[in-house]
Amino acid sequence: TNNESVTSNGKPTLIILDEVDGVVESESNGIKEVLHYMETGENPEDGRNRQPPKHHYKGKALSLYIKRPVLFICNDPYTKGLKELRAKARVLNFGRIKTDRLFDALRRICLSEKMVLGNEDLLKVCELNQNDIRGSLSMLEFIGRNVREGVSAKDSMRRIVW
Repeated sequence: TNNESVTSNGKPTLIILDEVDGVVESESNGIKEVLHYMETGENPEDGRNRQPPKHHYKGKALSLYIKRPVLFICNDPYTKGLKELRAKARVLNFGRIKTDRLFDALRRICLSEKMVLGNEDLLKVCELNQNDIRGSLSMLEFIGRNVREGVSAKDSMRRIVW
Protein backbone atom coordinates (compact mmCIF):
# COMPACT_ATOMS: atom_id res chain seq x y z
CA THR A 1 0.00 0.00 0.00
CA ASN A 2 1.20 3.46 -0.79
CA ASN A 3 1.70 5.03 2.64
CA GLU A 4 0.47 8.40 1.41
CA SER A 5 -2.92 6.93 0.51
CA VAL A 6 -3.62 6.05 4.15
CA THR A 7 -2.12 9.09 5.84
CA SER A 8 -2.94 12.73 6.18
CA ASN A 9 -0.32 15.12 7.47
CA GLY A 10 1.87 12.12 8.28
CA LYS A 11 -0.70 10.54 10.62
CA PRO A 12 -3.03 7.61 9.94
CA THR A 13 -6.57 8.68 9.07
CA LEU A 14 -8.10 5.32 9.94
CA ILE A 15 -7.01 2.27 11.90
CA ILE A 16 -8.34 -1.14 10.81
CA LEU A 17 -7.98 -4.24 12.96
CA ASP A 18 -9.25 -7.33 11.16
CA GLU A 19 -10.20 -10.77 12.53
CA VAL A 20 -10.46 -9.48 16.10
CA ASP A 21 -12.68 -12.40 17.10
CA GLY A 22 -9.66 -14.63 16.44
CA VAL A 23 -7.36 -12.38 18.47
CA VAL A 24 -9.42 -12.64 21.65
CA GLU A 25 -9.19 -16.43 21.53
CA SER A 26 -5.40 -16.26 21.74
CA GLU A 27 -3.58 -16.36 25.07
CA SER A 28 -2.80 -12.65 25.18
CA ASN A 29 -5.91 -10.61 24.56
CA GLY A 30 -4.57 -7.83 22.37
CA ILE A 31 -8.00 -6.18 22.15
CA LYS A 32 -7.88 -5.28 25.86
CA GLU A 33 -4.44 -3.78 25.31
CA VAL A 34 -5.67 -1.74 22.33
CA LEU A 35 -8.70 -0.48 24.30
CA HIS A 36 -6.45 0.40 27.24
CA TYR A 37 -4.11 2.33 24.94
CA MET A 38 -7.02 4.10 23.25
CA GLU A 39 -8.37 5.25 26.62
CA THR A 40 -5.14 6.08 28.45
CA GLY A 41 -2.42 6.60 25.86
CA GLU A 42 -0.32 4.31 28.03
CA ASN A 43 2.10 2.30 25.95
CA PRO A 44 3.24 -0.91 27.67
CA GLU A 45 6.40 -0.85 25.53
CA ASP A 46 7.79 2.44 26.83
CA GLY A 47 5.66 3.02 29.94
CA ARG A 48 4.93 6.59 28.85
CA ASN A 49 1.50 8.00 29.57
CA ARG A 50 0.05 10.88 27.57
CA GLN A 51 -2.89 13.03 28.63
CA PRO A 52 -5.85 12.09 26.42
CA PRO A 53 -8.47 14.61 25.33
CA LYS A 54 -12.03 14.33 26.66
CA HIS A 55 -14.78 13.08 24.32
CA HIS A 56 -18.42 12.12 24.79
CA TYR A 57 -20.10 8.99 23.43
CA LYS A 58 -23.58 7.75 24.29
CA GLY A 59 -23.82 10.51 26.91
CA LYS A 60 -20.67 9.35 28.73
CA ALA A 61 -17.49 11.34 29.10
CA LEU A 62 -14.62 9.38 27.63
CA SER A 63 -10.93 10.02 27.56
CA LEU A 64 -9.61 8.84 24.24
CA TYR A 65 -6.01 9.13 23.22
CA ILE A 66 -6.60 7.94 19.67
CA LYS A 67 -8.67 10.54 17.84
CA ARG A 68 -9.06 8.61 14.59
CA PRO A 69 -11.75 6.06 13.78
CA VAL A 70 -10.80 2.49 14.61
CA LEU A 71 -12.57 -0.32 12.78
CA PHE A 72 -12.57 -3.68 14.49
CA ILE A 73 -13.62 -6.28 11.90
CA CYS A 74 -14.83 -9.72 12.93
CA ASN A 75 -17.03 -12.58 11.81
CA ASP A 76 -18.77 -13.00 15.16
CA PRO A 77 -19.14 -9.80 17.22
CA TYR A 78 -20.82 -11.78 19.99
CA THR A 79 -17.74 -13.84 20.81
CA LYS A 80 -17.34 -13.87 24.60
CA GLY A 81 -13.98 -12.07 24.50
CA LEU A 82 -15.44 -9.07 22.65
CA LYS A 83 -17.92 -8.12 25.38
CA GLU A 84 -15.82 -5.18 26.59
CA LEU A 85 -15.30 -3.95 23.05
CA ARG A 86 -19.04 -4.18 22.24
CA ALA A 87 -19.79 -2.02 25.29
CA LYS A 88 -17.52 0.71 23.96
CA ALA A 89 -18.17 0.46 20.23
CA ARG A 90 -20.92 0.87 17.71
CA VAL A 91 -21.66 -2.57 16.24
CA LEU A 92 -22.59 -2.69 12.57
CA ASN A 93 -23.76 -5.98 11.09
CA PHE A 94 -23.44 -6.71 7.39
CA GLY A 95 -25.12 -9.58 5.63
CA ARG A 96 -23.73 -11.58 2.76
CA ILE A 97 -23.52 -9.82 -0.56
CA LYS A 98 -25.90 -11.04 -3.25
CA THR A 99 -24.44 -13.08 -6.08
CA ASP A 100 -25.28 -10.57 -8.81
CA ARG A 101 -23.53 -7.71 -6.95
CA LEU A 102 -20.44 -9.82 -6.21
CA PHE A 103 -20.39 -11.09 -9.80
CA ASP A 104 -20.52 -7.50 -11.13
CA ALA A 105 -17.71 -6.42 -8.80
CA LEU A 106 -15.54 -9.38 -9.80
CA ARG A 107 -16.26 -8.71 -13.48
CA ARG A 108 -15.10 -5.07 -13.07
CA ILE A 109 -11.95 -6.25 -11.32
CA CYS A 110 -11.22 -8.71 -14.12
CA LEU A 111 -11.69 -5.98 -16.71
CA SER A 112 -9.43 -3.52 -14.88
CA GLU A 113 -6.76 -6.23 -14.41
CA LYS A 114 -7.13 -7.38 -18.03
CA MET A 115 -7.96 -10.86 -16.79
CA VAL A 116 -10.10 -12.98 -19.08
CA LEU A 117 -12.50 -15.14 -17.09
CA GLY A 118 -15.85 -16.30 -18.41
CA ASN A 119 -19.19 -15.65 -16.75
CA GLU A 120 -19.53 -19.31 -15.72
CA ASP A 121 -16.14 -19.21 -14.05
CA LEU A 122 -16.94 -15.98 -12.22
CA LEU A 123 -20.20 -17.47 -10.99
CA LYS A 124 -18.26 -20.54 -9.86
CA VAL A 125 -15.88 -18.29 -7.88
CA CYS A 126 -18.91 -16.74 -6.14
CA GLU A 127 -20.43 -20.16 -5.47
CA LEU A 128 -17.24 -21.80 -4.18
CA ASN A 129 -16.75 -18.93 -1.75
CA GLN A 130 -20.41 -18.75 -0.70
CA ASN A 131 -20.45 -15.10 -1.83
CA ASP A 132 -17.67 -14.20 0.59
CA ILE A 133 -15.94 -11.11 -0.80
CA ARG A 134 -12.49 -11.75 0.65
CA GLY A 135 -12.51 -15.41 -0.35
CA SER A 136 -13.59 -14.52 -3.89
CA LEU A 137 -10.87 -11.87 -4.17
CA SER A 138 -8.26 -14.33 -2.90
CA MET A 139 -9.40 -16.87 -5.49
CA LEU A 140 -9.21 -14.26 -8.27
CA GLU A 141 -5.73 -13.35 -7.09
CA PHE A 142 -4.73 -17.04 -7.23
CA ILE A 143 -6.11 -17.37 -10.76
CA GLY A 144 -4.39 -14.14 -11.83
CA ARG A 145 -1.05 -15.31 -10.43
CA ASN A 146 -1.40 -18.60 -12.32
CA VAL A 147 -2.25 -16.76 -15.54
CA ARG A 148 0.87 -14.58 -15.16
CA GLU A 149 2.87 -17.82 -14.76
CA GLY A 150 1.45 -19.18 -18.02
CA VAL A 151 -1.44 -21.31 -16.71
CA SER A 152 -4.76 -20.58 -18.41
CA ALA A 153 -7.67 -19.26 -16.38
CA LYS A 154 -9.64 -22.42 -17.27
CA ASP A 155 -6.85 -24.66 -15.95
CA SER A 156 -6.61 -22.54 -12.80
CA MET A 157 -10.32 -23.02 -12.24
CA ARG A 158 -9.92 -26.78 -12.72
CA ARG A 159 -7.16 -26.80 -10.10
CA ILE A 160 -9.48 -25.03 -7.66
CA VAL A 161 -12.54 -27.19 -8.30
CA TRP A 162 -10.68 -30.49 -8.23
